[in-house]
Amino acid sequence: SDGLKQLSRQKKASSTLPRSRFAETSLMAPIQFENVQDSQAMDMDILAAASDESTDEESQLKRTESQARKQHRVQQISQHLSERRGLVKELLDGLEDTSDLTEVEQKQKAARNLGEDLLEDILALDTLSNLFDEDRQARKAALADLEVLTDQVDKAKACLQKQLKDLQAKREEDLAKLEAKRKELQAKKLQKKQAAEQAMKAKAERRLEEEIRELAEEQEDTRFPAVQDWAQLKLPMRFRSRAISDGWLAVAELPSGCTSEDLKMELEDGGLTLRISGLCLPTMNDLEVLNREAQRQLRGRRPTEPQDYLQLCSGVFGRVDEALRLPEGVDIHRISASCRRGVVALTLPRKRQLHHEAPLSFRRS
Repeated sequence: SDGLKQLSRQKKASSTLPRSRFAETSLMAPIQFENVQDSQAMDMDILAAASDESTDEESQLKRTESQARKQHRVQQISQHLSERRGLVKELLDGLEDTSDLTEVEQKQKAARNLGEDLLEDILALDTLSNLFDEDRQARKAALADLEVLTDQVDKAKACLQKQLKDLQAKREEDLAKLEAKRKELQAKKLQKKQAAEQAMKAKAERRLEEEIRELAEEQEDTRFPAVQDWAQLKLPMRFRSRAISDGWLAVAELPSGCTSEDLKMELEDGGLTLRISGLCLPTMNDLEVLNREAQRQLRGRRPTEPQDYLQLCSGVFGRVDEALRLPEGVDIHRISASCRRGVVALTLPRKRQLHHEAPLSFRRS
């Protein structure tokens, strides 16, 4: 088109010659070209010159090397937009079907990564400047799409965060219910154990009462105290304790009227207390010795009475009932007792995982 304009200007210039010149030429014969081909050749030369000028102008509009790199970056990000849209759509579609805590955390991670990718693309486009006009329009459109996708990802993050809080609250509620159930079962188990211990204790007391009645029936001599009278005498055992390398050792002298067979050990209070009890009764030989001693002291002033024998045997015969409060860390399954030369020794091993020492405490009943 530029070549045609130049041709028109040349024709117009040739038509505006000076009037005197025009007058001369008007009297002359019309100009004749040798042939049509010469006219066409002239027109082609003019068009070629115009085309060369147009090519020079277009060369000035080509992208520089820097602009070409920026164009490639814009195109690369624009091509990724389709993939980003698919990931965002998949994220939004999966929000309704999330009911597992682990699944929500995984989707949160995916949303976080997707948001970081979108932000990276936005920052990359923001750094591009001095773009070609066509590239500038593509960059603007890509930024608009990225902002929309970023808003959608932010909404998905908020929704996932709410779901996470709800699931965590439900999980804590379930754990609290399980803990309450566990404590309830543990309390029932403890009650059952305590009931069993009380039943065993009651059974032992009944057995002792039966033994006392049987012994009372055997002793027909009313001069001597009955078994229940002997049971009223308190027979103390004073335990002394000390720490040893692997636990504790408690020792006490056995009353002179007792043997180790007269004593028994029982755990109470869920294994926190060790009770040592028993009834030490005199034999018939012992009673004969006591009778002679009582008559010697009375010197015939009156007949002997059961109370005379009880006074003579104070601290020798009677009922033993000692309660030892066990220190923390005792292995109750390995407690042992021995009796040598009238000395009772209780070995209280320490649990292997515990190393601190605590003193024994005694409670006399």
